[in-house]
Amino acid sequence: MRTHSPDPFIQISDTEIPVVQNVLKQRLPISAHEYNMVLSKKRFRQDVQVCTMDGDLSDNAIILLTTFRQDYGLEISMSIPPGYLPDEYLRQALISTTVIDWDDAFVFISVPRPLSMMIFEISTVIKHNSTTVNPNYQYVFDTTDSTALHQNFRNLNDGIEIRPLDKTIGAKFLLDNWKYTKDGTPEYVQKVLDKNPSAGVFVDGKLACGALVNVHGLIGLLYTDNHYRRMGLAQLCMRFLFKEMAKIGQVPCSTSQSKNDKSTNFHEKLGMVVTHETDYIFHIPYSEAKFNT
Repeated sequence: MRTHSPDPFIQISDTEIPVVQNVLKQRLPISAHEYNMVLSKKRFRQDVQVCTMDGDLSDNAIILLTTFRQDYGLEISMSIPPGYLPDEYLRQALISTTVIDWDDAFVFISVPRPLSMMIFEISTVIKHNSTTVNPNYQYVFDTTDSTALHQNFRNLNDGIEIRPLDKTIGAKFLLDNWKYTKDGTPEYVQKVLDKNPSAGVFVDGKLACGALVNVHGLIGLLYTDNHYRRMGLAQLCMRFLFKEMAKIGQVPCSTSQSKNDKSTNFHEKLGMVVTHETDYIFHIPYSEAKFNT
């Protein structure tokens, strides 16, 4: 019977990052956001932790990536080999690892569906957590064969200008309009805008639409001011962000809740395609939950 080392998920060294990056590249497009996250480690050196099960660096490596944020706790991403089916060996690794504090707040980010039931079972049955699962589709945009990335963003009509967001006006716009903002979110957003791609659409000098790329590699916080809806600004914002991501080698990717028809239609209009079904898995500690009994 196989047994794990003292901690089954071993943090890899900086010199080994290119190896993991290459493994994730081979798993594209399924591994898009994990690939983006590893690419960004040089910018988020202290924020991104890269581990593999038993220190494996082969093509069959099970990769676990984490980043911590003050507002929502530990964000966890995982990549598994094509065709892999979770087994008892992985289950025991997840239960015993110290990389994940199952008692504290955490979010598994767009985790592949084959892993979801195991993670949910560990969190609820084994760790006795109240746990929420949010089904999603993960989308990617193909940057290798599209004229959209060659769009000229300098000569736009009707007083429209588009450029990356800054940490002052850009951060305030996103924070004021993201309904999930809480203590710690401003620091996170400002850090992301300083180090990752972003996009803002300005109309007559006023910021009307914006979005960014999260530390975990997925596009998020897309918002259009109510006064500027139905002008195509969100599509313009996303296409500019695709181009900014492509410049640094990232794969444009995002997720949509499975039953959010408006969002799924928007992704399709952008020319994005579904790669696979995923889940976000949330745990809020009992002491912080609003539904305590």
